[in-house]
Amino acid sequence: MNLGDRHNGQKCVKKINKRYIYKPRCIYWEKLFLEKNSFFLNELKDFQKNKECHLNKDWLTVLPSLEFHEVGEKYLSGYVKYQNCDYISAPILGESYWESFGAVIGLLSLFGVYDLHNENILMGRDSNNKIIFGPIDIECLFENFTLVSQTHLLPSKILLEHKSGLYKLKMVFNLSSEMNFIAPLLFGYIEFLNCFLNFKEFFIKKYPQIFNYPIRVILHSTECYKTKLNQFNDFFNSEERDQISKGDIPYFFKYLGSKKLYYMNNSSKNITSSKSLNIVSNKLCDNHNTNSLKKMGSLQIFNYFSDNITFGSAKYKNLSILKSKNLIIIKYDKDKWASSC
Repeated sequence: MNLGDRHNGQKCVKKINKRYIYKPRCIYWEKLFLEKNSFFLNELKDFQKNKECHLNKDWLTVLPSLEFHEVGEKYLSGYVKYQNCDYISAPILGESYWESFGAVIGLLSLFGVYDLHNENILMGRDSNNKIIFGPIDIECLFENFTLVSQTHLLPSKILLEHKSGLYKLKMVFNLSSEMNFIAPLLFGYIEFLNCFLNFKEFFIKKYPQIFNYPIRVILHSTECYKTKLNQFNDFFNSEERDQISKGDIPYFFKYLGSKKLYYMNNSSKNITSSKSLNIVSNKLCDNHNTNSLKKMGSLQIFNYFSDNITFGSAKYKNLSILKSKNLIIIKYDKDKWASSC
C-alpha cells in the first residue's frame, strides 16, 4: 500500500504488511529519536542526571519505541516496524503523563523538528495499554524556532486545527478539560527547556557524524504545489518546476551546519545544487531565541488547550496558571508571562 507523496522519481512510503513500513529516504533522524536505547536518548537521560532537573525521570517513556532496518548505507532508506495505537476514550488523569507530554513538546521545539502535522504524530495506547505520544516521521529538524506553532504542532494561519500535531492530544484533553492538566503540561515544556538549554550544542559537538546525514527542507506544502499549478512558471523556481514536471512533489535537503540546498535530479546519484536554490536557502529561519521559545511557546500552548475554558486556575510544582475572560497568566519560579486571549 502506497502512503504519502511521491518524491525523487515517483518514490513513496509503502506499507509492506501489518508490521513494516518502507521509507525510500533517510530514516536516520527517526532512528536517533525513536529507537529504544539510541545513543541520543541515552545522552538525554545522562544529561538529566547531571542537572538539577525536576522533570519526572520517566518522561521519555511516552515516546514511540520503534525498530529500524537500513537498506544500503547510512540509513538513507529502510524499514520501520509499524506501531499500532488505539484511540484513547477515557481521560488521562495522571499529572505525570501531562508533564511528559509537555517535555516531549519541548524536545521537538528545541531541536527545531517541524512538519509535525496530525498524521506525523502518534497518540494513543499500544497493545500493552501503554500511553504513547510523539512523532513517527522525522525528516525536518535543526531549524531555530521561536514559536511552537513553527513546528506545525499548533494550528496557524497556514495550518487548520484538525491537521496540527497536537490535535489528537487536544481531543484527549477535551475528555476532561481541566486546568489541572494544563499546568503539568506547561511545567514539562518549560522545565525541559530550562534543563536542556545547552543539550543541543553539547550533542552536536560530541557526535560530529550527524553532519553526514541529509535533513529535508520544505519550501512549500504539498497543498501549495497542487493549488498553484496555474502559476507554475511564476510561483516556483526552476528546481521545483523540474520535479513537478516529472510528477513529483519537490523534495529538497541540506546538511547540518550548511544552508546549501540540494535535490535529486534524474537519479539518486545525481545531486544538484544551484544559485536559485542558494538564494532561497538564505531566507530559511536562522533566528534562535530559547527565551522566546519558552515564553511565547508556553503561552501558545496554554491558549490552545484552554480555548474552551472561560475562567480557572491551577498549580503544579513551581508553576501556576490563571485564565480570565480576556487574559492568561503563567508564573514559573521568578518568571511571569501574560497574554490576551
